[in-house]
Amino acid sequence: MATYGSYWTLCIPAPQGEDCIELGAKLPEWPPGVPFPDPTELADLGRLQALAGQVADPALRMRLTQARDETALRLNTRLSGGAQLRYHRAATHDDLTEFEVPNVTGLSEQDGWNILQAAGYWVASEPEWTSEGGSDVGTIAAQSPAPGTPVWPTTVYIYVVTYAPPDPPWHPMDPLQTVRD
Repeated sequence: MATYGSYWTLCIPAPQGEDCIELGAKLPEWPPGVPFPDPTELADLGRLQALAGQVADPALRMRLTQARDETALRLNTRLSGGAQLRYHRAATHDDLTEFEVPNVTGLSEQDGWNILQAAGYWVASEPEWTSEGGSDVGTIAAQSPAPGTPVWPTTVYIYVVTYAPPDPPWHPMDPLQTVRD
């Protein structure tokens, strides 16, 4: 059985390579000479990761996961001495040699984003502007790579129908009108 999703671990240098632990787990003995990261930030990131995995609301899950990833990337830039946060796309892949990009066209942005992220893909939302209001606003009009494309998890771009009101009609100002009023 394949388990999909993504998560972060903290990896530190060790005598036999490196030790990687899940966020929120008890930290191993810290190597001498390696600056210790802020334990509050690590704990916050661990709680954020746990919370993102527990919520049922798709919009909230999307925003928590985005916040988790942004927080991890910022914290990673401040780690030193060989310590690093490592992103894992999936817990296990069984014997899969490639993935097929799920079809999320026609779904809401939140549902599509969560499906792709759970399958191990990075997701980037881009607006697909329309001046027509309607029920398709907020849905995914297209995606790249295309659904069914056999690729290892990479970034999938989703194009979300976004309403942009039409520009107001342009009327040159009548200088005489201003004088007469």
